[in-house]
Amino acid sequence: MIIHCSDCSEHCARCSNGNTCDKCEQGFVLQNSLCVTCPPGTYLLGTACQSCPNHCHKCTNDVTCEECQPNYGLENGDCITCPSRTYLSGGGCQACPNNCEKCFDSLSCEICDQSFALENSLCVTCPPGTYLSGTTCQACPSNCEKCTNKATCEICEENFALVDDVCITCPPGKYLSKKTCRDCPNNCARCKDGLTCEVCESNFGL
Repeated sequence: MIIHCSDCSEHCARCSNGNTCDKCEQGFVLQNSLCVTCPPGTYLLGTACQSCPNHCHKCTNDVTCEECQPNYGLENGDCITCPSRTYLSGGGCQACPNNCEKCFDSLSCEICDQSFALENSLCVTCPPGTYLSGTTCQACPSNCEKCTNKATCEICEENFALVDDVCITCPPGKYLSKKTCRDCPNNCARCKDGLTCEVCESNFGL
């Protein structure tokens, strides 16, 4: 009588027939009489698949993760969502650009910190002559160096006076002193200070 030996199913170390495995090779688990690898998010412990830590894609125990699920960063063996001012890259959390609260990568910001404007994907302070409106820098009123909005100036440019939140040149009979228009001497149309007249009014001479 001739006995023929038949192969067990794939990755099976011992079987009773070609379709029913009794023991799998190392690294495989027995499910429905077949030898399979543990699915993502689980690991092999003895002869059964056990769950990895939360949000973990690949692990060898229930404490330390080796590779996280998408949108999670790996930090000290744990899978975490990246906190503010960081972004997910290469499985870990990396720093956003300066003054950026939420970003796509190290060069492209999405949301800036308060008091910063978003320009060309970077967070910047608004330059003199502009103010922050929403997330962009807008122009101040004419001749204004610093303002709170398009109608209210706080500091005027040189040679201009601040009157009723607007920057103006001083009218005839007044001179500029510390961003304020002050009176020239009596009957003086143009002066450089409160004592020295340069041009008199009509019918008056120096």
